[in-house]
Amino acid sequence: MEKLVQSPIRILQILPGGKVNGGIENFVMNYYRNINREKIQFDFLVHYKEKGYFDEEIERLGGRIYYFSVREDKNIFKYIKNLFKFFKEHKEYRIIHGHAANTAFIYFFIAKLCKVPVRISHSHVTTTERTFKGLILKNLIGLIKYTSNYYFACSLEAGKFMFRKRKFEVIHNAINIEDFIFTLQRRENIRKKLKIENNFVIGHVGRFNLQKNHEFIVEIFEEISKRNSNVRLLLIGEGPLKGKIIERVKKIGLEEKVIFNKNISNVNDYMFAMDLFLLPSYFEGLGIVGIEAQCSGLVSLFSDVVPREVKVTDLCEFISLKNKAKWLEKIEREINSIFKNKREIYFLQVKKSGYDIKDCVLKLQDIYIRLFNQKFN
Repeated sequence: MEKLVQSPIRILQILPGGKVNGGIENFVMNYYRNINREKIQFDFLVHYKEKGYFDEEIERLGGRIYYFSVREDKNIFKYIKNLFKFFKEHKEYRIIHGHAANTAFIYFFIAKLCKVPVRISHSHVTTTERTFKGLILKNLIGLIKYTSNYYFACSLEAGKFMFRKRKFEVIHNAINIEDFIFTLQRRENIRKKLKIENNFVIGHVGRFNLQKNHEFIVEIFEEISKRNSNVRLLLIGEGPLKGKIIERVKKIGLEEKVIFNKNISNVNDYMFAMDLFLLPSYFEGLGIVGIEAQCSGLVSLFSDVVPREVKVTDLCEFISLKNKAKWLEKIEREINSIFKNKREIYFLQVKKSGYDIKDCVLKLQDIYIRLFNQKFN
């Protein structure tokens, strides 16, 4: 298989943003940090014109970044023109790996016209928002399978949603398991820093957008805090709806009990500081934070639309968003439980389930090399 002509093979990763520390960006970076960069090198085409969260790290690892401004200027004709120019000037990209569903039909179509032979489409979702914008995106997603020619997905459900009956490869949203092995000292450090040493902490990590359903989290927490004065809520992330959620918290008078934190590089330490993890999403491709939470030994409650593949331990339960009473019941149960899990042992179950980046990166690396060799040797 190691029949390489070009070394390293340069893979162009096409991201929806690049500016934020989001789920897709983290997925790509987890693989990038662990892949053999003497054989495989990632470069990035991002849909923002300003510097992004991971830019310095990408450049330090040897990656190149190309900025496209379509999100800011909304000029689709300029975007198409720039894509044509880009692919004609950069013949070194024989493999492109697209994660940006919104514009995927466009960049895959132009890449096809420019004779880029390997065009990998990667599904990270199982549905779209129930809005007019979501309906348009759903129709565009239906076209992606005709302009790309290889298909990846983060879960079986995500693959079936985007590619229907076409054959696809599941690439796990793998994590660096060693980072999420529970450490008591790091838990105590964060809890002391946040002044929550004696509190029961409910937590969530995710972008503040419609998908993650922060309004539901705040609604549930409002009820719980009426019954338990010792409970705190820790929300980590950024996004367009963050301001709205902050105002909602202030309106109901809980600003002293809800902690908002920005995107952080040591999210594992903050998970150690939590006592319960919530993921009440309206939809998820997989929900990598759910894997991370279980690896850190956190009891986790997921909405019933989160793919069941995220359940890799006995720590998690799936609950309908329509059953608010059950969410409250399960949270109360954890708050009042006198039995505490040995959190430091759960990484073993996660590793056994196949989500260790050190194992998964070898699979992706072999696929890239195989596709390269099939086309060019």
